[in-house]
Amino acid sequence: MALGRLFKIGLGLFNDKAESIADEHGIVELRQQIREANTELDKTDIELTSIIAQRKLADNDVRSIEENISKYEAQAIKQSESGNKSLALECAQEVMKLREQLTATQARQTAFLEAETTMRSKVTECKGRIKHLEQELDLVKATESMQKAQMSTLSAVSGSNSKTKTALDSLERIKENQKRKAAELEAAAELAKEKDSLSNLDAKLAAANTSSSESELERILKQSQS
Repeated sequence: MALGRLFKIGLGLFNDKAESIADEHGIVELRQQIREANTELDKTDIELTSIIAQRKLADNDVRSIEENISKYEAQAIKQSESGNKSLALECAQEVMKLREQLTATQARQTAFLEAETTMRSKVTECKGRIKHLEQELDLVKATESMQKAQMSTLSAVSGSNSKTKTALDSLERIKENQKRKAAELEAAAELAKEKDSLSNLDAKLAAANTSSSESELERILKQSQS
C-alpha cells in the first residue's frame, strides 16, 4: 500500500537527512527521497479517493436501510392496527433482516471512516514534513548561491586590487621619469645660461681688444707725423 511506503520514507528518512543537509551527497539523496515521497503521496491520494468513495457509498446504504426500516415499521403498525396480522409479521420480519444489514453496513461505514480519518491525518503530516524539507533545501541552495556570489565578488575585488596596485606602480614610475626629465631640462637650461655668459665675456674682451688696437694705431700715426 502506498501509505505504508510513504510513512517508511517520511518518518525514518527525514529526521536523518535534515541533520546532514549541508553535505552535498546528503542533499542529492534528499532530493531523490523528496521526489519518491511526492510520488507516494500521489498514490496515497488515489487510495484516499477510493476510500472516501466507499465510505460515501456506505453512508448511502446506511441511509437507505434506515429509511426502509422506518417504512416497514410503519407498515407493521398499520397492518397490525388493520387486523392484518400476517402481513404485519412479514413487515416485522423484514425489519429484522434490515436491522442485521444495518449493523453490518454501519460496521463497514465506520471502518472506511476510520481509515479515511487516519489516512488524511498521516498524509497531512507527511506533506508538512516534505514541505519543511523542501524549504530547508531551498534555503541551503540559496545560501550556497549567495556564498558562490560572495566568493566571486571577493575574487573580483582581489583581482581588482592587484590591477590597481599594478596601475599605481606604473604611475609612480611615470612620475619618477617625469622628475628625472625635469631635472635634466633644468640642468640643460643652466648649462645654456653658463654658455651665454661665456659668450658675453668673449664679446666684451673682443671689444676691449678693439679699443686697444685703435689707441695703438692712433699713437703710431701721431708718431709718424712728428
